[in-house]
Amino acid sequence: MRTSVGLALSLAAFAGMAWAETAAIPDGGPGIAARYVRDGGLASDPRVVFFDNLEGRSSKLARSGCSVDTTPGRAFDGAGCLLVPHEQGSHKPMAFDLTIPAGDCYFFRWYAYFPEGYDFGKGEKAPGFHASAAGVGGGHAGERPNGRDRFTAKICYGKGGEAHFYYYHMDQKGGYGDIGHQNVGQRVRFETGQWYCMELMVRANDVNLPAPNGAMRMWIDGQLRAKVDGIRFRSVNTLTLKAHHSAYFGGHWTSPKTQSRFEDNFVIARGYIGPMVKVPPKPRTVVARKMKPAMAPEEAKRAQQEKEAGRLYQMARQAERMGQRDVAKRLYGQIVERFAETSIAEKARAKID
Repeated sequence: MRTSVGLALSLAAFAGMAWAETAAIPDGGPGIAARYVRDGGLASDPRVVFFDNLEGRSSKLARSGCSVDTTPGRAFDGAGCLLVPHEQGSHKPMAFDLTIPAGDCYFFRWYAYFPEGYDFGKGEKAPGFHASAAGVGGGHAGERPNGRDRFTAKICYGKGGEAHFYYYHMDQKGGYGDIGHQNVGQRVRFETGQWYCMELMVRANDVNLPAPNGAMRMWIDGQLRAKVDGIRFRSVNTLTLKAHHSAYFGGHWTSPKTQSRFEDNFVIARGYIGPMVKVPPKPRTVVARKMKPAMAPEEAKRAQQEKEAGRLYQMARQAERMGQRDVAKRLYGQIVERFAETSIAEKARAKID
């Protein structure tokens, strides 16, 4: 019984360490997209589980009032982007799920654009992740999760255009979810009339570990801007991440006017994605080092003999200093016999004579 318990504890500890090692979170740097110019071929990368660049005849994102906009020059890249409409006095459009495999850690990248005159009001939702047990639907705003039913983790575009986390978890301060402000480097406030690369990472905690290790990261244009660690999203590992597109205006407030925002190039992956590379990286310049010309075979042979004779001569000198004259004499003799044509041989003969 004691052996079984010890073995079980050892296996549990090993599993925890293995999970932690494979779930390392990067701060940024080149991501998966860096290998694919203009995201070409990115959809086929084995780490990518969802891809939609709004370029096809249909889009998985053209739902809940959102549509593909092909106005020339509108998209971040290519011909199409997603138009997300907001009506004055309305919360819509509502959130909808995107199909991805069950997982515990995902990265979600998209591009966001706010036209001139865009009004963020008191804030609106953006894409993210959630989890829910079988039979647990939506409509639980203002209710703290119990660890077995659900949790959410997403980005919001806050008042004044400052992005932040909004997440429901087991240890939140009140009924409504917690806000996690930008806490790495200088805070970014969106300016209208330009595209921003947004990326969200959510890692659900492993309930087998002694301390909660749930985490979130937010990058803007490839720069880490916000991070939260030690989150207890769940008490059962069966609650796994689902992705959803969210553009809900509120809380209790609505869009201050009829307006639209635009989004493009959606990617969800099992690793940091990073911004799109629009121009192929410049080939690395290799500076050729000047190499010494190769020696002829006979010249190389003589150089090696000089080296070997010198090594024996040093050994002989060491033997002399230690009073081992017979040993030194034999070594000098070997030099004269084996390496007669070397410069060291003359020195060895003088020692023998």
